[in-house]
Amino acid sequence: MTNTQTALGNDKTDSPSPAVTSNGSREAQAHEAQILRLSKEHQKAYKEIHDLLDGQRHNKAMVWYEVGRKVGKITAASEYGDEDVAKIAELLGRDASSLYAAGRVAKKWTLRQFKTLLKKQDKVRGNRLSWSHLIELERVTNPGRRESLIETILDNGLSVSDLKQAIKGPTPKDDSQPVNVAKALRNFKAESETMAEKEARRGTSVFEILAAQKEKLGTPNMLKLLQDTRKAQLEAIQTCGEQLKKLDECITYSKKLLKTAKKHSGDVPKI
Repeated sequence: MTNTQTALGNDKTDSPSPAVTSNGSREAQAHEAQILRLSKEHQKAYKEIHDLLDGQRHNKAMVWYEVGRKVGKITAASEYGDEDVAKIAELLGRDASSLYAAGRVAKKWTLRQFKTLLKKQDKVRGNRLSWSHLIELERVTNPGRRESLIETILDNGLSVSDLKQAIKGPTPKDDSQPVNVAKALRNFKAESETMAEKEARRGTSVFEILAAQKEKLGTPNMLKLLQDTRKAQLEAIQTCGEQLKKLDECITYSKKLLKTAKKHSGDVPKI
């Protein structure tokens, strides 16, 4: 066999079948025809969202926020905006719910607020907010509760599934299962240590700012804010005081039980 024949044979073997080429071409043409059926504005939105999602930028959350802003413009443009978003999602090969969620997040926080959220990080553990965290946080309507959940995510490294459960509320207690006293106390101890560390860190930061900007404290609003903050701190201290009192009662009772057990058998029971 000559070299020419070998080369031609290889060309023939490596060439895709006409049927495959034809089918691929028809699908591409059909897809392009669907895009052209969109309005000029929506064609532009489709291309912009496609380019954003296809760009593989490092910051996933920022990419999806930008997608959400474009989704918001589409939904605000007409009463059929949601249907238009669904059509674009289909052409992108995406689930429409992911685009709707992006639109809600972009509506909840301004660009500046969103960038501030992304910069939040626990300095000790390095925990950050992910895009999936932000989707769940958007569902929380109470701003105070939302901020509290953000702090919990950063302090404790809350997973998305744990966050969903926290938003939903505590799991109903199964009374058929006995409560493990030692485990409950260890959890309470760990939570107390975390809270103490968190309060110390937050207090240091706040008082450093106050010390550096004392001249800004001379307004009625600042005075009220300081007084309200002191009241909140007092309430927290009172709660801790009540818990300490209960712990002291338990410690006294524990000593009494140990003394009784030692008197009768000499054995000290372990939790």
